[in-house]
Amino acid sequence: MTHRTLPRQRLSRSPLVQVLAQAVFSSPVLAMPRYLPEIHDVLRRQLDLSETDETTETEIVFSLAGEPQTKQERKRWTFYRPDRRWAVVLSEQLVVLHTSAYDTFEDFAWIWRQVIEVVFGTVGIPRLQRIGLRYTDRVVLGPDEQAEQYLSAALLGYPRDREAALGARRVFARSDTVLQTAAGLLSLRCVEGQGLVLPPDLLPSVLVYPDAPSSDARVLLLDLDHSRAGEASAQPSTLADDFWALHDSLDLAFRNVVTDQALRAWGQEVFT
Repeated sequence: MTHRTLPRQRLSRSPLVQVLAQAVFSSPVLAMPRYLPEIHDVLRRQLDLSETDETTETEIVFSLAGEPQTKQERKRWTFYRPDRRWAVVLSEQLVVLHTSAYDTFEDFAWIWRQVIEVVFGTVGIPRLQRIGLRYTDRVVLGPDEQAEQYLSAALLGYPRDREAALGARRVFARSDTVLQTAAGLLSLRCVEGQGLVLPPDLLPSVLVYPDAPSSDARVLLLDLDHSRAGEASAQPSTLADDFWALHDSLDLAFRNVVTDQALRAWGQEVFT
């Protein structure tokens, strides 16, 4: 069931860089490699996710004394489209869909449902421990532009008009606000710096991101992440409603923290 508090909008010059949906299984699927050929075959035929990649992440576990104790290796398998704009990441513990070619949530939600139906149906996932939906926007500031023209000053750290009184010049700024909603926890993170492409935890990625900024460009990253933790059903129909609830709060938050000037610059079109 779709639910929108605000009318649907489209930004013809959207600052959106990436959208990511995640579902974390209630317990690891140690036999995941056995299911990969069947999962990939369906994703290839239904969603054109024909390309593959496999990576191994090493996690070092420290003792209470701070000494390295054990190493845990975790494999991740990625299925992606030839143009590298859509990808599914799968591990023993989670499944992720992310894209750098987002249009509407209706389209994204449809693809996400195909992914979870294939993965959950093939592997037999009955329960989840966490779900999340994340939007990352990137604004490259012009020579005469300030961040306050695009985002609420509440996200931008120390008041810019008072920096001169300190004899200071802004080099970097970061803010992180966490809100409890009816659907989960909503994080609003904003970073201002030079040459920023994505938040560090989203790199590296198999996706391509058009219009990457130069290393000396002044950049704003607005990173909105809405998640819900706790045991829950993995039924796709139930999850569809859950993700619509996550999306609705993200949509409200985005429109509350960007300025009217920003929406005009990004070519806002509202559908009633």
